[in-house]
Amino acid sequence: MLEVNMLVNDVLLKELSAETRKIGTKVVVRRTNETPAYTADIIDIIIIPHSEFYRIKFMAFYQLNQYNSVKALKELSRNFPFTPDYNLGVGYILNQQPLAGNSNVYGSIRLKSEIDMPESTTPPVDDIKEYWKKPTSGFL
Repeated sequence: MLEVNMLVNDVLLKELSAETRKIGTKVVVRRTNETPAYTADIIDIIIIPHSEFYRIKFMAFYQLNQYNSVKALKELSRNFPFTPDYNLGVGYILNQQPLAGNSNVYGSIRLKSEIDMPESTTPPVDDIKEYWKKPTSGFL
């Protein structure tokens, strides 16, 4: 665990802790050149590297270690010991909705910056007052 503590600072751990309240939230993964936007459910939240190179390496270790992100980070630090900063960030493990015509596409991991959180669904208070206001003409 000491190796992971050297990689992950307290600020990132606090952010990870705060983000866990979003587990179960439906989100939209932003469109890229390779894939269209799609909806997904957050099933877990982990710390992963931002850089594409280290993210690919992390994902290989993540799968080898039965989807344990702490073990994957330890393996990353063992295999790349001379890299002082992996530029780690919060990542969401998503239960992806099947794309049209492809019913077996499930599971992906995206950085926080790659998804759009839903806006609050509570309407503004003024809209509620207006909605419940009785009609003032013609029905008396």
